[in-house]
Amino acid sequence: MTKRHLGMAWFWAGAAAWLTVLASGPSSGGEPARQFLQGLRERGYYDTAVEYLNMMRTSKLAPVELKETMLYDLGSTLIEASRLQRDVALREKQLDEARDALNRFIGQHPEHSLVNSANSQLGNLLVERARIKMEQAKRPKADKAALLAVAKQQYDDAYKVFTRAQNDLKERLLKMKVVDPKDAKAVEMRDQLRADYLQVQLLGAAVREETAETVAKGSSDFTTMLTESAEQYGEVYDKYRTRLAGLYARMYQGRCMQKLGKLKEALTFFNELLEQPDNPEEFRALKSKTMQLAAQAWMASKPPLYQEAIKWLEPWIENARPHESKQPEWLELRLALAEAQWAQAEVAKKAKAGDPQAKRMENEARKNALFVSKQSGDLQQKARELVTKFGGAALAADSAQKELKTFDEAKQAGRDALDALQMANMVVQTFPARIASEADAKTKADLQRQLEEAQTTLKTAVKDATGYFRKALELADAKTTTDDLNVVRYFLCFLHFSANDHYHAGLLGEFVARRYPDSAGARQCAKIAMASYLKLYVEKATDDKAFESNRVTGIAQYITQKWSDQPEAIDALNTLVPLMIKAGNLDAAEKYLNDIPVESPKRGEAEIKTGQAMWSEYLKGMQEIRKWESGEEVKPDNVDVAAKKTALDQVKARAQKILEDGVTRMKASGKVDESAVTAALSLVQIYVDTGQADKAVAVLEDAQLGPLKLVQDGHAAVQREGFEGETYKTALRAYISSLTGATDSDAVIKKATEVMTAMKEKIDQDHLIAIYVSLARDLEQQMKLATPEAKTALSKGFETFLKQIRTTATDFSVLYWVANTFSGIAAGFDAGTQAKPVLTAEAKQYSEEALATYQTILEKVKFDDPKLKTQIQLKMAEAYRRLFQYTKAKDIYLEVLKAANTMLNIQVEASKLYQDWAMLAKDEDKRALYLRAMGGSQEKDSTSGRSIIWGWGRLFQTAAKYPQYRNVFHEARYNLALCRFNLARIPLLKSDQQENLTKARDNIVQTQQLFGSGPEWEEWKPRYDALIKEIQKALGEKPLGLPPMQLPAAGVAAGSDAGDAGAKPSASPPPPPLKVPAAPAATPGANPSAAPPPPPLKVPAAPAAPAAGQAKPAA
Repeated sequence: MTKRHLGMAWFWAGAAAWLTVLASGPSSGGEPARQFLQGLRERGYYDTAVEYLNMMRTSKLAPVELKETMLYDLGSTLIEASRLQRDVALREKQLDEARDALNRFIGQHPEHSLVNSANSQLGNLLVERARIKMEQAKRPKADKAALLAVAKQQYDDAYKVFTRAQNDLKERLLKMKVVDPKDAKAVEMRDQLRADYLQVQLLGAAVREETAETVAKGSSDFTTMLTESAEQYGEVYDKYRTRLAGLYARMYQGRCMQKLGKLKEALTFFNELLEQPDNPEEFRALKSKTMQLAAQAWMASKPPLYQEAIKWLEPWIENARPHESKQPEWLELRLALAEAQWAQAEVAKKAKAGDPQAKRMENEARKNALFVSKQSGDLQQKARELVTKFGGAALAADSAQKELKTFDEAKQAGRDALDALQMANMVVQTFPARIASEADAKTKADLQRQLEEAQTTLKTAVKDATGYFRKALELADAKTTTDDLNVVRYFLCFLHFSANDHYHAGLLGEFVARRYPDSAGARQCAKIAMASYLKLYVEKATDDKAFESNRVTGIAQYITQKWSDQPEAIDALNTLVPLMIKAGNLDAAEKYLNDIPVESPKRGEAEIKTGQAMWSEYLKGMQEIRKWESGEEVKPDNVDVAAKKTALDQVKARAQKILEDGVTRMKASGKVDESAVTAALSLVQIYVDTGQADKAVAVLEDAQLGPLKLVQDGHAAVQREGFEGETYKTALRAYISSLTGATDSDAVIKKATEVMTAMKEKIDQDHLIAIYVSLARDLEQQMKLATPEAKTALSKGFETFLKQIRTTATDFSVLYWVANTFSGIAAGFDAGTQAKPVLTAEAKQYSEEALATYQTILEKVKFDDPKLKTQIQLKMAEAYRRLFQYTKAKDIYLEVLKAANTMLNIQVEASKLYQDWAMLAKDEDKRALYLRAMGGSQEKDSTSGRSIIWGWGRLFQTAAKYPQYRNVFHEARYNLALCRFNLARIPLLKSDQQENLTKARDNIVQTQQLFGSGPEWEEWKPRYDALIKEIQKALGEKPLGLPPMQLPAAGVAAGSDAGDAGAKPSASPPPPPLKVPAAPAATPGANPSAAPPPPPLKVPAAPAAPAAGQAKPAA
């Protein structure tokens, strides 16, 4: 394909992909075959795909759905294959075969949903034929005029095809304004028509744009065609600006403006797209293509926009991924950057002789041109010419600079560069303040010039020094001593770290530390290696951090063994403790903690981290046990719950002991800093959660290190954001908890009230609400951790205080907290499971208290924000559900969802309501309630005619379109199968038992086949497995659980019926459904009782630059 057509190839290749994706019909048993076919096409294996289709035409294994669309798939694949075929005769033959296959498909299946796509493919076929003529017209001695005329006619014919298709689709869509959501075929047809309509609009505009190439550039026909194309792209963008297809239309619109010479308008569109984020990956591809067009426009502008080109291209090229840097489009961008940099350097030199910025630009231009010149391809010759023009391969030094010939010369050059780096660092750090305070204009200008020169040096000095030291290693010979080599390696290790090349810094530092442990820089190299590996560990985006973790652990352990009596060993141990915590290896963390000398000032900090992590582990373990006991999650067969509880009790005791030791050590040191106060607050929270309220109060009020005392005094150690609120919240819990054994309950209530008053005075309303919400959750957690006896005593203490507060409070935040706390206490007395709800007397009592308080809020509070009122209503619905008053709860959900139907989290709760209701209903009422849970409420939306409460069926269809809602998808799919299973167990529905069980089993298997990967699947897999085993037993089958995976799961959305997985979502779905925001999150602060993740790993600061004037780095 010629370069002239490369730009249009972006569109046509993308359009083919869109057509393929959007044309996929409902998923069924044929899905693996379709996935395989799609995989072949995505990888460019078109010949294999054609062979596969021909094979499947006669295969008994071919699914019916694939056989039905076989001719369509064959025609589409042949068109794609023709684009890569260089032989014109073979290309024409493929297009003939494609035409025949598509026409046969249309003739055999005139009512099929893919007929419109097939007609569009026939239009694509005409475009490919036109392209062949365009390429032939470029050949020597070709009858250019005649070939271009034929091409134009074929383009015009293709445009007519797309125009007819567009009008037909628009008319059909207008007739389908209202579609019954229960009519799966109608819904599928409408979605297919919408996808086809978008495609033919884009294809029509693209044909018009490409037709302009058949006429003389600048002619009236040329201008008319490109103007029409730009207008059509603009219409697509206006309608689909939130979709990827709409953004591509904007880029094509800009390209048309560019071809018309309207560069200012084109760049307006391109800049708009370049402001888009780099993620997801599709956006990065769009930006890369836009950058190519923009680069051409910047350089072609009059005058050329060199600075604009550099502003965009320089960071884009610097952030190229390893696999991208040598791709043709990225090489083209790098070469454009080189030209812009060289031209801008020329401008800078004319404006100011000796401008250091000009020198930097010239060096960068040389480097970029040289890089492209070394890559084979169409751009190599041009790049070589530019390298010659720019002064050859002298990339970092003046041409007059003496060539480095010995190890010592290169080493000295590296040291000189390091000296320059250190001086530049000093200037950059100190000069801004001097410039700001300088009164003399001349002196100020001189300082500013020095600052700019230093900033320029910083950009190049690290690279220059690295190059010199590498050159030194290359020049080393038999006379070079090991010590001198290790000095250079040490400098290189430091420079790699400074340049954020942590991988090579780690490897080189570890090499020196292990191979030459007695050399002068070995310990420093080891520290840099540890810091580098730790950086790699922290910054790695994926969960697979085995390499990084092993490297950090290995070098840290080596340091502790090799230099056990040195400060580096303590640093290493302090690195290992949080790393082991992060890895969940608390025993190892405790071991390394105990290796830190007790007199070390860092021992206390490590104790705090370890104690907090152990407490977090305890909370997480207890939460897991509660989920097993309630039936919310499936208990693994190999887990002994009693033994696990015993082990967790031991973890709890160790956590408390380690934290107590840490706080005692901090207190003895006399230090009152942020770390010490955080430790004290963590210990208070453990005391509160373990029923030791008196100890908690004592620590809170301690004169030296008490968090509450320090907050009240306004001490500097408690000034960080969120700490004050967290302290007040913990103090309130401690005081209320101490009421159960208090000799003077009035005094305790007075202290608690004073805390609430202080909170109101010092914390703004939004944060105050967040703190109270968090406090209610913490109290609920505390209730669940308590023994039955302690639970009763705690509830009485809470009840006394809450009722007293409720009688006088008018403030929303206080009343909301009272209501939520009553609700939390009720939850603490829940004794049922998911399979068998039970309402205890205590749960009933406190749920009614919560309802009464919520009602008080509605009566007393004027809501400026309607979302707060909605939140109260939803809390009331939750309380009604706990009281088994399902009708009242349903009415609330209906009211809320009428106003905002796309609140996904509320739709989930409303579907659960029907399911819970069905479990307690009489047998004759169960069926209707389970069907409501699956298919939605009887109450319909007056506009759409669809159920206001969606039910699990519509929930999973909607959630499947958005990866961020994959957990909601699995919750819906699981509960859909569970509802069918429960339907099968209703005695009155014996005749439908087999059908319901089979559907339930098939639902789970289909979900596994299509979505059986990712963290959400792993989370739900045990529940799916346990449920399918019960279903298999009921069917009289062996309870084998989930079947083995046959193919990797595809990211295909689930289907159009509440019971079947299948329909693929559009490639560019609308924005995600709205969610009612939960009550604001608690203000940040130290809160181990809320089971935080282990403390983040702290990366040691980069070591200071080695003193370049010394023969060896300091030991």
